[in-house]
Formats: sequence, structure tokens, C-alpha cells
Amino acid sequence: VKMIGFFPGQGSQFVGMGKELYENFKIAREILDQLKPIKPELLDTMLHESREGSVNLGDTSNAQPAIVALSLATYFAFLEANPLLKERQPLAFLGHSTGQMSAIAAAGVVGTGTALRMAAERGRLMKEVGEKEENKGGMLALLGASLEQAESFCASISGALGEGGIWVANDNSVDQVILSGKKKYIEHALAQAKEAGITKAVLIPVDIAAHCPLMQKAQNMFATYLADIEFHEPSSAVILNTQ
Repeated sequence: VKMIGFFPGQGSQFVGMGKELYENFKIAREILDQLKPIKPELLDTMLHESREGSVNLGDTSNAQPAIVALSLATYFAFLEANPLLKERQPLAFLGHSTGQMSAIAAAGVVGTGTALRMAAERGRLMKEVGEKEENKGGMLALLGASLEQAESFCASISGALGEGGIWVANDNSVDQVILSGKKKYIEHALAQAKEAGITKAVLIPVDIAAHCPLMQKAQNMFATYLADIEFHEPSSAVILNTQ
């Protein structure tokens, strides 16, 4: 059996995530419990139904550490439940955006606790920068659109509203491209997608405009944070999102 460890990114979070794993796997509990000193109220919201006073999982600063924690809990619980596979290293590890931190932890590049702290800091910085008035925005998935079509669509939106407001953020597959940008640009793109010949446009449940120039300051600050972290050789190849 050959495996590839592939981990999801922001937008996959939901209230109640991790409850079954936490109750049934010791290794999952150990990993998820590492959230307690980092984000004290986050684990409670992940494991239980939403109630008054619970944290917002849609908030970038909460979503990123929650997703990384659950991803790693799931991966190591899977290995615990399948001892024959535990001795076989995956061919490679990869993650989508936030999931890259899960991937490097699964590959042994950093410890699980370090990965959770990285995710919390990345989420905090992206939220902080994304909440500034000049950076407020969101993300939009274009389904049934090629990269060339999405780039042309961004150019037309920029032509209508002015340059510097919307960009292609992710080239996910041959017919799925993600846009990121300022709020009015994303809203205009959503309204104009069908007329532009795009099969479907769907708002992504994130509260920031990730993977675009609006996040440059957050990227710079996170790079400074990462400079103090010790990285080890991966147990298998780690495939990055960009080259």
C-alpha cells in the first residue's frame, strides 16, 4: 500500500470537529489537548455544539489552529488504528495552504505542538492584517473556469472598478480557480460570474482575502516568526503549494 498524506486548508472547519476522535483515540486526545494552552476556549468549541460564549470557528485566528490540530489528530489516529501502515512512510506529504503546517508536522519537520503554535500565529497575523480597512475582503471559488478564464475575469473586474483589487489566489484544478480580493471586488465578481461564462461562483467561508497582495504584511511578519523555529529533515518528501 502506498500513501500520500494530504491535509486540508481553511474553510473545512465546523463545530463539533474532532469529537469522535477525541473520545476514541488516545493519540488524538494528546494532540488536541495541546490546543488548551495556545487557544484556551478553542478545543471546547471544536468538540461541542455551538453555544453562547463559544468562539467563532469561522474566525481565521481560530480556524487555522483548529484545522491543523484536527488534521494531525486524524492522521496519527489513523496510523494507530492501522499498525501495519504505521511502519510504512507515505510517498509524500502535502497540504492546501494552512494544511502545509499539518504536512510538515506529519513529516516530522516540526513537532505537533510547534505546528499548532505556528498555525495560531499565522491565523492571528492574517486576521490582524485582514481586518485593516484597506485590506478587508474575501475569497471566491470559480467552478468550471480555467486559469486563463479566471485571469481574464479578474482583469475585467479591475477594469470596471479600478486596478489593484482582485487576483487569482489558487489554481486548484483544471476547472476550479480561487479568487481573492477586496470586498466590493469579490461581490462584483460574484454578481458577474454567470454573465462571464463561469459555471458557478461560490463564496468561501473565510473572513480575509488570503493569498493575494493584501496579505503581504502578514507574510513578512510570519517569516520573521518562522526564523526562530528549528526545522528538521522530513521523513518523506513534502510537496509545497508553490515553486
